[in-house]
Amino acid sequence: MEDGIQKGRFIMITRRKFALIVSAVVLFSVLAGGTIGLFAQSRSFDQINFQLRIFSTAFKQVLDRYVTAPDPQKLIYGAIKGMMETLDPHSVFMDAKTFRDLKSSTQGSFGGIGIQIGVRDEVLTVIAPMAGTPASRMGIQAGDRIVKIEGKPTKGITSDEAVGKLRGEPGSNVTITIEREGVSELMDYTITRALIEIESIPYYGFIADKIGYVWLANFSQKSGPDLSKALQDLEKQGMKQLILDLR
Repeated sequence: MEDGIQKGRFIMITRRKFALIVSAVVLFSVLAGGTIGLFAQSRSFDQINFQLRIFSTAFKQVLDRYVTAPDPQKLIYGAIKGMMETLDPHSVFMDAKTFRDLKSSTQGSFGGIGIQIGVRDEVLTVIAPMAGTPASRMGIQAGDRIVKIEGKPTKGITSDEAVGKLRGEPGSNVTITIEREGVSELMDYTITRALIEIESIPYYGFIADKIGYVWLANFSQKSGPDLSKALQDLEKQGMKQLILDLR
């Protein structure tokens, strides 16, 4: 009997020790994992700090040793743009002016010459002039390649950067140099900016029996109300199906 008690007591003690050992192992694993995570995070921060020190050193060397005194802001902005270029084509850096221009374009109006532009085959190209705008009246055509803005080459420029250069106060002038297919010489156009009203929906109507069509060409604060009005109008006329063109 005594042996049985002793054996039972021995087994109970062993189980307690085992539970304590398991708990200690779990606690150690958690602490070790956290420590390893912190160590890895610390190494990551160390690497970032090391790279930033390289940039800071290069920045200071350019400021101190370049033949002429460079503009620090241009250097910083150039570095940020370079960083964005290592990502995807849709990641861009906007300075204050570019951001203001973007904001104004979403409000439904802006000062500009009235063209839709894009970069095609690495060349700034006119997608289409907007009807009734200064660019349209001056004869700017779809497919025209804008090779210079204010005498400066546009090679390597992004659409957002070009928009920032073409927009400005209504009544001010901007000169663009156009390369047109079939024309041997470059053409300079000095265009007076005007207040451009963004037309969200240039056209809507019916393309077949009870099949409505809405062309939503631009997005701005007016887009929602304009689209709602177009849909209500088409529904009153018996629309059962809709083609929404977002091109």
